[in-house]
Amino acid sequence: MAGKYTYKPLNEAAKEIRVLCFEPQESDADVLKGSIEHISLLEEPVTKYLAVSYTWGDASIRRTINIDGVEISVPINSEIALRNLHNPTAIQYRLESSEHAALASDAVMEDGVCRVWLDAVCINQDDLQERAQQVGLMRDVYSKAVAVLVWLGEDPAGIAQPAFESVYELTRTGLNSLFAAMSNDGNGRGEFVVRREALPETVDRDYIQALFSLPWFERVWTIQEAVLNEQTIVILGKRCMHYSTIQLACMSLAQRHYNNDAAGGAISGVDLAVYRTKFNRNREEDPNRVVDLLERMPFFSATEPRDRVYGALGLISDDTTHSIIDPSYTRPLSEVYARATVAGIVRSGLLRALMKAANVHRPGPEDETDKVMPSWAIKCHWKWSEELPVRVYSYKDVKECSTDFSQLPDLVEKSGWRVLPLQGVFLGGIISVSRVITMEDFSDHRQMVEMIQSLYLQASAALSESEDLALIMRILWVLCEARYFKLFLGMSDEDEFMEWFMNQLVAFAHLLKMIWDSDYADFDTEAPHDMLEVLDRMLNMGAKGRRFFITHNGILGRGMPTAEPGDLVCELKGGEVPFILRKEGEYYKLIGDCFADRLDDLFIMKMR
Repeated sequence: MAGKYTYKPLNEAAKEIRVLCFEPQESDADVLKGSIEHISLLEEPVTKYLAVSYTWGDASIRRTINIDGVEISVPINSEIALRNLHNPTAIQYRLESSEHAALASDAVMEDGVCRVWLDAVCINQDDLQERAQQVGLMRDVYSKAVAVLVWLGEDPAGIAQPAFESVYELTRTGLNSLFAAMSNDGNGRGEFVVRREALPETVDRDYIQALFSLPWFERVWTIQEAVLNEQTIVILGKRCMHYSTIQLACMSLAQRHYNNDAAGGAISGVDLAVYRTKFNRNREEDPNRVVDLLERMPFFSATEPRDRVYGALGLISDDTTHSIIDPSYTRPLSEVYARATVAGIVRSGLLRALMKAANVHRPGPEDETDKVMPSWAIKCHWKWSEELPVRVYSYKDVKECSTDFSQLPDLVEKSGWRVLPLQGVFLGGIISVSRVITMEDFSDHRQMVEMIQSLYLQASAALSESEDLALIMRILWVLCEARYFKLFLGMSDEDEFMEWFMNQLVAFAHLLKMIWDSDYADFDTEAPHDMLEVLDRMLNMGAKGRRFFITHNGILGRGMPTAEPGDLVCELKGGEVPFILRKEGEYYKLIGDCFADRLDDLFIMKMR
């Protein structure tokens, strides 16, 4: 019967970790036997060890291993990984039979013992304080190892060889640019094409899908574990491959559009594998690194929701971010997410985190945790979905927006991580909102034109404007996401793009007025549907999932689907776009980002 192992305390000042040292097994049927050794990550050089990246699987299914004479129970996947990777001979065999033979000699230490770090055993999982302290060391644990061994499983289905061969073929065929945007004849007519290039005949789609559907690719902790060490070897059964090769294959699949359904027929699992390529260490200095990581963490699975923050810490190098987040498994989840959001604001000097905070989808009914979650905090356990509004892209220079938020953590901490104090400009109060613009509004061109007409009638009634074409252009300017469209087209010259874009709006305004004045006469046969298709694409990029709104002082805008009359449109210091807030007592609740076309008076506000 499994007993309880008594862990000796780790020396935090010396950045100590535990490693497993295993004895040779006489038989595969024997219980694994080994011992625990403490090593310091501050030593120069650090004692050689291998770090293992794997998934726990169902932690209720257990197996027994013997550590220092005590039989302890561990998750079955932990025992399987150790059984396959603890043996120096087995590790050397896998490495020597691949292009990584040079690592084989380093895998076995000078004393003939193979030291392995594996979280389920090397961290006392019952000690929440130790778990939090060790989480802060994960960057060093994986980066200072001789190599990281990614254990995908024993491969009972036999997919390793054909899947790895397909991965090699994807990298061999190179990365091609396959994104054709829009061809324009100068009259506003164009066609958008997302091309999906066929996979090379030597690439087996089914095996690629089987590989990227393995549980390891969806776990949040494995993201940092795979990229923190230059020698990361992926092992499936008896086959192995360098992780960088898999990343190149993912980039190749993404450029062929097999990670999404824009052209139909996406390969299951590739989307998450492609997301992993965005977490490389060469982007560590990006000021938006924290916010970008928090935005993507909900796509990955975690048993403990706090790990959607802590699982990303190893990918962030600055001490300030670590000190603000300060891992703890005893803090309320709302505080963990609030700390991470503030860390993102401080690091970037921008309020981009607030744009992410509202642009998520709550799966299932609201629970008690949600009720105490600050409206401005990024909810890392919520998910993005196709039903959500498309994002608003900045129309201001980031350097002009950037602000020193270094004092913000102390101010927020005084409120118990509930209140975010910000300065801003009051733009106007919303007096009218449209229904939410949905995909159904773009089901055909007539539906789309009728939707724009309804917004025009709403605006003309509220504003009493007599200039039809000018109002139509304002509405289109607000609904179309110009900045994203510029990126989509790949146009680098700002003046050239804006001249082209405004010409499009003029042409669209004349076309819409002509259609409305004719009461849709001969619409199906006579309307220039190629031109309407361009308008459809432009509106899809900015209006889908949003609500058109009008303020008391004549501002037009598009906001979140939860925006209501009475809400306030504000420009906040550090914000690249305006935000919609709702007054609740002495505080303001964040509703979300928006696009608005005018500015007004200075005010001071606090958001809760």
